[in-house]
Parts: sequence; structure tokens; C-alpha cells
Amino acid sequence: MRTAVGVGYLLIAVGLGALAWDLYFLSLAGHFKLSSWGEFWYGVHSPSLSALKTGVESHLSVGLWNGVIAPLMKAPALLLFGLPGAILASLPWTLPRLSKLRTLRQA
Repeated sequence: MRTAVGVGYLLIAVGLGALAWDLYFLSLAGHFKLSSWGEFWYGVHSPSLSALKTGVESHLSVGLWNGVIAPLMKAPALLLFGLPGAILASLPWTLPRLSKLRTLRQA
């Protein structure tokens, strides 16, 4: 449970980093746009993104890259990291409530 919550907080931090990235470009360009995961990754460390693409296409499948990973790269980074992070970080508060609901239904 602690590991899941820790990963949740880490994902929230990455999501907030993506929001900071977007706000930085708001100050430069004058308009707000949520950056996609691919844009965010490319801006942070483009060689690793290129290496991942090459590795997936050559060792696994071109279809995996085109059908699964490339559409995920177009998703907003803030939502892609922040939403799962919020769900994982809220587990300690939601799981006890769910277990109480289950015991009430069984009684």
C-alpha cells in the first residue's frame, strides 16, 4: 500500500511538472496549451524518447508503437500522470470505505 501511494505522489509530481512546463510556455507565448506526453518527454530528454521508439519498433513490434504508444504520446501529460497519481495517492482513504461498504452489503 505504501508503495502504491508513493508511486501516486511521484506521478502527481510529474503531472505538476508538466503543468509548470505549460505555464512556462504560457509566459513565453502568451497562450495556454496543455502539452502532450510526447512533447513533454521530447522537451525534457529527447534522446531517450528516440531510443524507446527505435527499441520498440526493432525489438518488439512496429504495430505496438503505432497502435498503443503513439496514441498515448498525444494525451495531455498533466492528465496522463496526474489522474492515476491522484487515484493511487487516495487509496488509503478509499479502501477502508470500500471495505465497510462490502461488510454492510453482506450483512
